[in-house]
Amino acid sequence: MGTIDTTVDAPKAIVIAGLLGSLMSLTFIDGMGKRQRFVAVMAGTIMAHYLTPLIAHMYAEDNYAETIGFLIGLFGMSITAAIFRAIQSSDLWNFIMRRWGGNNNTQDIPQPPPPTPAPGGE
Repeated sequence: MGTIDTTVDAPKAIVIAGLLGSLMSLTFIDGMGKRQRFVAVMAGTIMAHYLTPLIAHMYAEDNYAETIGFLIGLFGMSITAAIFRAIQSSDLWNFIMRRWGGNNNTQDIPQPPPPTPAPGGE
């Protein structure tokens, strides 16, 4: 009789951990419809799949990749939502213009010429 291989390769294990983490995160979030829940689970799983190897490599913690994937799935959408709330509540455009747009003097911005009157005196 052959033996059954019960090991799961690392990428699948990370996806499963991210999926379980994002499913568990739904227990802490109220007021979401079925579509929003599905998107949240898929986003948490996808973030875990792509971000886990990066974070594990950055911190030289390859042995804990599944744990990192679970935590990304669990907290990924909450962190993303917080980032988007911070961006929406800040004056991001004003910051960009102050940082990279030169001075805030609108007189330096070229203005279009005034419209020319139409022939016939109107």
